[in-house]
Amino acid sequence: MLGPSTADQDHNVVQVNPSQTDNLNTRGTSAASKEHDESRHNQIIAQLDAKLTAITKANLQLSDNSHSFDPPSNETISQQPPTGWKHQYNELFSLLNRGLLGFNYADTDNSSKSSNYNPGFEQGQTNISAVLMGPKGGGKSFLLERCLSDLSAVAQKRRQRRSTSGGELNDNPVAFRVVRLNGLLYSGGNAVACVREIARQIGEMAGRRQERQQRGEEAGSSNSCGSSRKKAKLNHGSSDGEHQQQSASNELTVHDEGEENDDDTPERALQTARIDKIPILIILEELESFISRGKKFNKSTSSNAADDAADSNARQLLLYHLLDRVADHKFLVSLVGLTNDLGACSKFEKRVLSRAEGTSKIIYFGRRSTYDDFVDGLLMAFHCQSNGVEDAAMLELRKDVEYVLRGGENCREGSDEMNDHSLVRSVMEHNFMARSMDMRWFCRVLDVALGALASDIEEAKLSYITGTADDDKTLSELNLRLTPYHMAMALTAMGAHVCDIVQGKRHGPSTEGLVLSRWESLLNGPYRGNDPRVRALFDLTGPQVAVLLAARRINARDDTRSTIEDEVDSARKKGTQKKSLLSVAAPLTYQRIHDEYTTSFVASGRYTTGSDRYPSHLLYRAFIELLELDLIRPKKDHSSGGPSQFEHCGTLSNGANLINLPLYVNLGLEDDFVGLLKANTLNCSTALREWGLKIS
Repeated sequence: MLGPSTADQDHNVVQVNPSQTDNLNTRGTSAASKEHDESRHNQIIAQLDAKLTAITKANLQLSDNSHSFDPPSNETISQQPPTGWKHQYNELFSLLNRGLLGFNYADTDNSSKSSNYNPGFEQGQTNISAVLMGPKGGGKSFLLERCLSDLSAVAQKRRQRRSTSGGELNDNPVAFRVVRLNGLLYSGGNAVACVREIARQIGEMAGRRQERQQRGEEAGSSNSCGSSRKKAKLNHGSSDGEHQQQSASNELTVHDEGEENDDDTPERALQTARIDKIPILIILEELESFISRGKKFNKSTSSNAADDAADSNARQLLLYHLLDRVADHKFLVSLVGLTNDLGACSKFEKRVLSRAEGTSKIIYFGRRSTYDDFVDGLLMAFHCQSNGVEDAAMLELRKDVEYVLRGGENCREGSDEMNDHSLVRSVMEHNFMARSMDMRWFCRVLDVALGALASDIEEAKLSYITGTADDDKTLSELNLRLTPYHMAMALTAMGAHVCDIVQGKRHGPSTEGLVLSRWESLLNGPYRGNDPRVRALFDLTGPQVAVLLAARRINARDDTRSTIEDEVDSARKKGTQKKSLLSVAAPLTYQRIHDEYTTSFVASGRYTTGSDRYPSHLLYRAFIELLELDLIRPKKDHSSGGPSQFEHCGTLSNGANLINLPLYVNLGLEDDFVGLLKANTLNCSTALREWGLKIS
């Protein structure tokens, strides 16, 4: 039998089943779609990681970082004065530049000046001292760190110019050293401990320099000449970091006048700057702690004046010695003090003032005058570094924060329109202007808000990793940005004042209720106030509310009776009234509370309902619970009308009879309790609330 023809063979080769073609197309389409989804998911996860990185950087800049002046090696910080602190920045930067870096001819393009300096020295360095004075949260620490950061960038720029111009470079990798002392940690009266701490920090920095030199020696061991020069330098006793640290630790004691401690002097700790030509900046935080007068209680009264004078001398001994080294220009030592006491400089001794003359300068810091300037100060924590995804995320985060803090697009001054953005701005502005919250408090608020945002981003990232995310939504549709909800949560957690943001404005009587309801709607839950004791009122049971209402009625009547007695007594003294009330108000006791509730409320059929008739044992149990919550305290009067002594948990455990024990309500009944009662936010019936609001 003959085989198939060539045409048939060709036809058989070309012929394909249509169903197979559809399956192949479907598989190819699904594979491409799967790759596209994976690529899209990876891109979204990368963007979420960039957001988290930006939030982490912002949180680090919002928090206090004592070594934040060290700039990263791959970043350049622009020397721009912060908004609102231009004068203070220029003044402080000029001082520190003159004291730590010297002449700034290396930053200019004038080649005639660059040929006049010795590469081994920073010419023109002059010791300086300054006092940064202003309220807490006024930006003193921030501006100091900003100046140090910019000076570090200037020093790196000088070093790079010298390397590119072919000039000789010294072996100092750092331009200056910073030593920090906090008056709350190191008492100014113990000058010996303070100077030892200065030496310890200098010794550690010198030790790190020695380690870097040793690593450089090992890396360049192939060059025998260079290696021998480094070994000779390291073996030299004056520049040996380990020897400096050991001598500084063993030979550090400030010898006071009248004390023979000539073995050790602070010069040995500060000679490091003269040896390796790296200036030292000493920062004294809480400067008032180093100059305040202490008191000694173990001395007789006849020697109090001498003791106070001796203690004052001991406290200011550290300042005297440090300023003495600043005045002596053979030590490359500068001093900066930070204080919020405006009268700190007036407490200096005469010898301290004499050392400070000519080298010291006072720089004053004030509080931001407007809310917009304050927002500009907060936004300085959100810096954009270099080009890249992280910088785009930081810029987007900064825009979101600014949008929320400024109240959105439609928030105008004097506008009565209320939305979530304007409400958050009103709360922020009220806590800044009326409550005088400082910058650190608002930084913590932003820290909490960014933490809540980071939690939402982590949850969205986990959903994309596990494959449970909605594939149809893009990153913009997820709305993973800072919202008024995050700020409201942070403000509530930090105890921001919300209830009184409408005070001083012409609003209707229900405006405060509208603000609270809007705030609760923003929080998606009830607002519990900002006082822990007030928050505890929301969780009180009906019997506990009944006890407090009875106590409130008794105290109100006693106060009214005391006022009437005072008026009668005043009239009697003037001769216009011959009679006086001889009744003395009995102290508040549980027996009076029980009688008030049973006789005035339960016995009256006008108020009570079935649910309000609490039995005696339930009322007494509620009273004990209020004692445990510290809303009611037992008290004793040991001096017949004098100050009362309050007792706490001991009364509950010693088996005392609490029924007739005098009590004190540890709560503002008329301010806090009655306000919540009128707002109908307590767990009680309408009849009980109406009864509690009446006195008689």
